[in-house]
Amino acid sequence: MNKKFYTGCGFTLITLGIVLMVGVALVILGAYNGDQMAADENKAEWQEYNEWVAQVEATADTTEVDSIIESRPKPDIRQGGFATIFGSLMGIVLACVAAIPLIVGFIMLSRRNKALVLLLAFGMGLQAQDTKKAALDHIRKLYAAAQPKTPEQREAEGLPDDLPPDETVVTSHYMTPGNGPVKEEMHFYYSCDFPEEGWDAYCQLRFIIRKTSGGAFSNYEEFLFDEGELVFCYLRQTENGKESKQVDETRYYFTKEDGLIHEIIKGGPVMDDVFARRLAKDLKEGFDKLVNSPYEY
Repeated sequence: MNKKFYTGCGFTLITLGIVLMVGVALVILGAYNGDQMAADENKAEWQEYNEWVAQVEATADTTEVDSIIESRPKPDIRQGGFATIFGSLMGIVLACVAAIPLIVGFIMLSRRNKALVLLLAFGMGLQAQDTKKAALDHIRKLYAAAQPKTPEQREAEGLPDDLPPDETVVTSHYMTPGNGPVKEEMHFYYSCDFPEEGWDAYCQLRFIIRKTSGGAFSNYEEFLFDEGELVFCYLRQTENGKESKQVDETRYYFTKEDGLIHEIIKGGPVMDDVFARRLAKDLKEGFDKLVNSPYEY
């Protein structure tokens, strides 16, 4: 009985809403047509008046032209658009009224098919989870492939010992106020595409390892790129100079389409995802200036 009630009332309300929406369209259309008809009538009146004035000026005595013309009142100047504006406002009001039975009708039908609605919502949630899982699996595969190869791995892959990896290392020593000497070491890992002619290769950045030690904390950071886009970063901060060292770890996972899709934080956050992306962007720009700057021979 409840199912029949929800079905009947739902379809009735939806029908009422559709009828009201049709009424909205007719009101707006009628107001616009009314404005057009009034404008056409006013145009015809002025055209007839101007023709009469021209005839008077051509046939009447010049001393009597002005008095003859003044004896006939001019047509009114009608400003169009008022009916259209009023009709549009009425249409908006009626549309709001029409939306009520439409919404209530769909709600009643959805209550009738509550199981179907829940199933669809559950299916969309599963699809979103599957998409996220696929993105995380892809990022983890990229991360494993980007890791520097150990001597054992190089031997297993048949790589010569004297073949250097595509790596650039930058080491800096500097003083910071209140922290003293700091050592910063950055490793850039990349792959290069060489042109058929010339020597200017373009190197695609894959992975960055950045280590900073000195002062109260030591930091270790990793940034993983996929076709120039940051997809993962690992941040670790260790407190120096204490027996029980505080270690904070943060992992951020990104996609180009959705931005941040997953995060893992242990201890406390080392930095937020916005600053992490900005830092990765700055490091990548520094790499491009260092490695990919064109040379003129």
